[in-house]
Amino acid sequence: MAQQNINTGSSANSNTGDPLRTCFIKTEENFTELYGSLNTPFLFTGSAQITGSLGITGSMILEGTDGILTANEIFTTKVQTPFNNDTSNIELTSNSITLTANSIEFLKLDGSTSPSTITINPNNQNIDFRAQGQSGIVILHVDAGTDKVGIRTTSPQKDLHVNGDIQATEYYGNITEGDPSVSGQFFQTSSEALGGTSPYYQIVCVSQG
Repeated sequence: MAQQNINTGSSANSNTGDPLRTCFIKTEENFTELYGSLNTPFLFTGSAQITGSLGITGSMILEGTDGILTANEIFTTKVQTPFNNDTSNIELTSNSITLTANSIEFLKLDGSTSPSTITINPNNQNIDFRAQGQSGIVILHVDAGTDKVGIRTTSPQKDLHVNGDIQATEYYGNITEGDPSVSGQFFQTSSEALGGTSPYYQIVCVSQG
């Protein structure tokens, strides 16, 4: 309903204005519309600039594909899209931030723990994590379904599966005793050739081919 203006007449007691009853009817209808709008979304088309603070109790909707909200500071407890669809959102509390997509929690930043934690897959779902290089190669792949980690492979066969070269300044391990089959392989031996305290470790280089 458009605003209803009250005709006050050309002068006092000129009998050219609205009757008293009509004036109050228009006043009441105008107020009824204003109060009703407090419980419905406020629709605004165009641009608006607010200097200071804007307090909203309820929800604010950015319509269209290019709706943009710019502010120096935004205080809220949840950002979700599409509106009124709780399957994808960013939820903020006083000490944590949780990212949810398609009803699955992917990431949680938790400042309530000591030390604070950044957890991928906080609800223990079958969600793989990967980091890709500039060339598109998957450099790191964490397989949640098998609890294995791959380097340059997306199908790790061991707890840590490296598809490439490994360089280290020291090695600590306990590989089953036996002959090495790969050049530079470590293995445990009962030999005292190295001296020191058992168990003993050797590096044996064998020629392949």
